[in-house]
Amino acid sequence: MAKDKLTKQVIDFSREKGADLVGIASVDRFEHAPEHHHPRYFLPGAKSVVVVAMEIALGPLQNVAAGKENLSYCGFGVKFVNAELDRIAYELAKFLERRCYSAYPIPANAPRDPMFRWGLSHRHAALAAGMGEMGTNQILLTPQFGPRQKLVSIITEAPLEPDPLVKHEICDHCQSCVKICPSGALSADRVDTAEIGGMTFEYGHQTKWKCIFGCGGLISKGTFAATDFTMPEMRPDTEQMFDYFAHLDRKQDFLEHETGSKIPWCARCLAVCALHHDAKRKKNKRRE
Repeated sequence: MAKDKLTKQVIDFSREKGADLVGIASVDRFEHAPEHHHPRYFLPGAKSVVVVAMEIALGPLQNVAAGKENLSYCGFGVKFVNAELDRIAYELAKFLERRCYSAYPIPANAPRDPMFRWGLSHRHAALAAGMGEMGTNQILLTPQFGPRQKLVSIITEAPLEPDPLVKHEICDHCQSCVKICPSGALSADRVDTAEIGGMTFEYGHQTKWKCIFGCGGLISKGTFAATDFTMPEMRPDTEQMFDYFAHLDRKQDFLEHETGSKIPWCARCLAVCALHHDAKRKKNKRRE
């Protein structure tokens, strides 16, 4: 089958199943990815990565930004959306394999150890697919939804037509995310970089273990957690992180029934970014 015809079929199928955005990256764009983050670590014959996004509703994020509650966001913006993305990814993998192309879907919340040391990065895959940019908060920002989407990736041997690489300028570095982060995980001045397809992408620096403490429900100040460990001064090792998560406050057990997880995702950086982006969108519309 011609590459352009197969590509259109993949995009149309994904949208029919519920995708709001679909991007495609060729595997050669991952040349500089670490071994355990490279698509061919998971599927040696991989040629393409399909990235699917679903929009997150703005309403629940308004309460998250205000520090009121996060039950609706955890239930719909995390549990429901991730489950839908996984369904789309699995359906697309079957769609490709019925056409004799092996496919490897990576779950929307990809399993990894607590220090985030392995697993394909959906955000970097989205950069490689030309879908958007990563902001100061290291969240993917798209022209369509700002930071309000979740992602899933499907690695495949199918030779698909990649989307053009684009350097978007969506983040205006307002620093709202840096100011609201309860664990001090985000930096106002440090940047990280990624080499993708011959282009250098810059985005904000995040101290990942500190993000895990804040967003992972290990501290209560500024978050929605009942657990309140003292933030360590130095980075914990993997065993120490497992131990922290093994001793979450039992008040967080009720979340598992409502949202499928005991982790009351902080998401404050996502929420303030979403409101900021929405305000800019409305302002621009009024000018039109």
